Amino acid sequence: MRHLLVFSTVILTIGSSLVLDAAAEHRARLNLFIAGLIGLALLINILKFGLWGWIHRNYDISKSYPLTSIFFPLIFIISYWKGEVDITGFKLVGIALIVLGLWVFERQKTVAS
Repeated sequence: MRHLLVFSTVILTIGSSLVLDAAAEHRARLNLFIAGLIGLALLINILKFGLWGWIHRNYDISKSYPLTSIFFPLIFIISYWKGEVDITGFKLVGIALIVLGLWVFERQKTVAS
C-alpha cells in the first residue's frame, strides 16, 4: 500500500508539472485559461500535501520518501516524448543509477526483514 500511495504522489507531481508546463507555453497572454491552469496546479499540490500528511502519519517517512526519486526517470521519459530532451549515454547512466538505487533501497529492507 505504501508503494502505491507514494507513487500516487509522484503521479500528482508529474501532473502538476505538466499543467504548469502548459501554462508556461501560453505565457504570452495572461488570461482566464492560464489562471485556471495555475489554479489546477495549486489544487493538485494541495491534494499531494494532504496525501503526504496521511502517508507521514501511517508510514515511516524515511522508508517512503526516497521512493519519490522515481519522479526523475519518469519526467525524463515525458520530456523525451515531448521532444524537449535528447537521450545521451550520461543521462541513461543517471537514470539507471536512480533505478538501481531504488531497487537496492527496497531490496535492503526486504533482506533485513
